Amino acid sequence: MRVKTLCRLGIVEDDQRHWAAAINLFQKGLEVADARPDCRQQIAHLHLNLGSSYRDNGHLPEAEKFLNKGIALAQEAHDLSSAADGYNAFGMFYLKLNDTRRATEAFETSLGYLEQIGDKFRCAQVYNNLGNAHFNAREWDKSERLFRQSLEVKRLAGDNAGQALTLTNLVRVYRAQQRIPEAVAALEQAGALFADVRDDYNAARVKRDLARLHRSLKNADLANRAFDEAIALFEHCHEFQEAQATREEARAKKRGLPWWVIVAIVVFVVFLALFVLAIAF
Repeated sequence: MRVKTLCRLGIVEDDQRHWAAAINLFQKGLEVADARPDCRQQIAHLHLNLGSSYRDNGHLPEAEKFLNKGIALAQEAHDLSSAADGYNAFGMFYLKLNDTRRATEAFETSLGYLEQIGDKFRCAQVYNNLGNAHFNAREWDKSERLFRQSLEVKRLAGDNAGQALTLTNLVRVYRAQQRIPEAVAALEQAGALFADVRDDYNAARVKRDLARLHRSLKNADLANRAFDEAIALFEHCHEFQEAQATREEARAKKRGLPWWVIVAIVVFVVFLALFVLAIAF
């Protein structure tokens, strides 16, 4: 029971991007599980969780070691579900290395296991990740098709958070193809879904992206409103550095050139005109 509790607590910390705390909890769980012969399945899970947390924390050699071990344990136990998790995690690992080919292979292997056990919901998660791999390869059509597959499964399952994340990925395809109205609509939908699940951090990021998009379209009022909403959301979830960076980004664009630069340009132009007149006469 203690092993499962430590694992669940680690997952909570990982979801909140507290990777050092997650790693510590998973390590404690592994120490307990190693001493118990009835915890073999949990040992595989803990290795995979450790690998994922190390990956997200930027410690790639440790990530590779734990992911390999977790997959080996899962395959030895004929645990297709855990093996699928492992290959999905490895796909994300290879995306961090910009190795699109190996990422694609890992995601497709994960899908193969999930299709064998009929887990459509987790297939949707892997469709999303595989869509990212094809996006990185600039294969827009394949990427969009996979994102839409993921979106449909998540919609049927009522997974609002998952839909929102997939919509933000779909926005990248729209922007790459200059389908700006569709990008704006998808961002607005993603923002509403993140708000529904009270994910203020991701809702803030979406608002900031929406502000940047409106600004690129010269919609100053809409951009300023979205920046203000993003700042408020970042502050609400205590992401004060993100809030300040967003505030500075919004102000920098509003200000344009500093007044003293404008004055210097005007003075230079006046003196240049006088100089030209003096030469002429």
